[in-house]
Amino acid sequence: MNEPLSLTIQELEWTRRKNGRHLLSLAFRIVCPGYDPAVRSPRVTLRFFRDGEDRRLPAKLVSAGPDGTFSSAVLFYSAKVEVSYVFTDRNFAPSSLQFELAYGANTFFPLPVSADCTLQSPADPFLASVPSDGAALRFDAVPMPETPLESKRKRPVAKLIRAVHSVLLAALSVALLPWFLLDAFLAAFSLIPASPSVRKRRGKALRFLMQLKVQYGALWHVSVGRETIRKVLNRLYRAVCFFCPVKKDRVSFFSCRRNDLSGNPAFVQAALEKLSPAPEFRFLLKDDANLHLRPKAVLRFLYLYATSSVVFVDEFFRLLNYVDRRPGVRLIQLWHSVGAFKTVGFSRVGKPGGPKQSSRNHRQYDYAVVSGEAAVGPYAEAFGLPEDRLLPLGTPRADIFFDGAYAEKTRKALYETYPMLKGKRVILFAPTFRGVGPKTAFYPLDRFSPAALLDAAGPETVLLLKLHPFCKKRFVLPPEYEGRILDLSDESELNDLLFVTDLLITDYSSCVFEASMRGIPMLFYAFDLAAYTATRDFYYEFAPFVPGKIVQTEEALREAVRTGDFEAEKVAPFREKFCGLADGKAAARVAALTQKLLTETEGSA
Repeated sequence: MNEPLSLTIQELEWTRRKNGRHLLSLAFRIVCPGYDPAVRSPRVTLRFFRDGEDRRLPAKLVSAGPDGTFSSAVLFYSAKVEVSYVFTDRNFAPSSLQFELAYGANTFFPLPVSADCTLQSPADPFLASVPSDGAALRFDAVPMPETPLESKRKRPVAKLIRAVHSVLLAALSVALLPWFLLDAFLAAFSLIPASPSVRKRRGKALRFLMQLKVQYGALWHVSVGRETIRKVLNRLYRAVCFFCPVKKDRVSFFSCRRNDLSGNPAFVQAALEKLSPAPEFRFLLKDDANLHLRPKAVLRFLYLYATSSVVFVDEFFRLLNYVDRRPGVRLIQLWHSVGAFKTVGFSRVGKPGGPKQSSRNHRQYDYAVVSGEAAVGPYAEAFGLPEDRLLPLGTPRADIFFDGAYAEKTRKALYETYPMLKGKRVILFAPTFRGVGPKTAFYPLDRFSPAALLDAAGPETVLLLKLHPFCKKRFVLPPEYEGRILDLSDESELNDLLFVTDLLITDYSSCVFEASMRGIPMLFYAFDLAAYTATRDFYYEFAPFVPGKIVQTEEALREAVRTGDFEAEKVAPFREKFCGLADGKAAARVAALTQKLLTETEGSA
């Protein structure tokens, strides 16, 4: 007989750090009836509650395996939570904690907490208890005041010495200025060796400033870090706010992943243009992960962020973390992906490339627009937001799949540009990147041979290659396959290519959602599934989630293409579950929300 589903706390401890922050350390075991050896990544989410709001954080899987009879799964997890950072105000503890388990295709919430928990009594008055219903851990939700470090009194002699030292340093700084300027100039043009942190910077002006900063930092024994930059930008922002009022009809679009208006922002802007009167539009669009280092872009950001009633972003936008937004400015995230697949944001805490729990990333959004109800929970966790700020309005750029005129126009344009596609079977290879971000992104080109796949597919096939925009290296294509293999990584929109695609080959890309709307069969070439799961992970167990056949070798991939074995029957149920809201009206719904916010701004002006 299977054991009942239960969670046992093996260790729970509160500790207060030197800076006054509170750390909650948890270790717990879950017994889940119905052991399934195919489940590789059972996922537990910690859900903290207070005053009707909740925040989510993932727990770390330590080990998983069957019990002695192979009838139940025994799962061990751990978590270290900076309690002060769970909620945005950072000064109050949560009142309760519940646990959510995703095991295979099943989700259990809240998990029953066993009464035989081992609770280590903390030094602080935040005693945890298991209530009679066994549904949650309860905490004493009293204020957690900050405990500033007591500064040591400086004796008069020490104060005098420090004052004299500062005066001499200031005089020396002025005297050495010509030398530092010359040194920075020569380093910027690579005429002399630059400091290690300066060499990797692009642009002579930026290297000049960075070298100057390094020299003065060494002289003054200080480091101009992120917090210093944040203070400076905040002061500049407040100055802009003082002189420039919010313009009640201004809508701005920010992005560091595109040079022109495209994707979700383009569709929302087109819908807003139909309003009467239409808002005033402003843009800060640049395909540059280092946008926060460009003085011109920073100044434009400060001005637009201070004067726009509504601001849209479609990706993590670093500059938002450096300033405290003024009242009257609304910030909306138009996340670029459809659905929730790979973990992002705070779902990656503790993983390579993931943020610190104390990070300001994403938490400042007033609203985040997601594709449907199934994406609300994952993105609430990813953005560190309560669920009521996640709006399932649909994905604007997916509206094209319900526009017959757009579909016909796109096909015609593609056939005119690439006439070799017409009358052929088109296979689209569109994998995601490896690495932790734009600077380290790559795809292992040696793991896929376009020519070998095309040979397996047959002579009436054309192969389109569409690598992730972060990946800079491209396949070297054999000249004899000219016209049969096209690398469109830098040219066409991925969604547009789906209008002429007969088979999609991908791995962990969220384009599976768009492909399912088109009813396209899919193959998942997941040769590094275990490694990718360990470093990036997913919101759902990969195997039961994906709408197609999974292969892990090139030979198996070619065989599936040759025989037509795609497990295409999985596409329709997947589309119904994750894209049921898609109806071609997402952009109009976002425009209606924007109009409502602009009206509220006008009424409060």
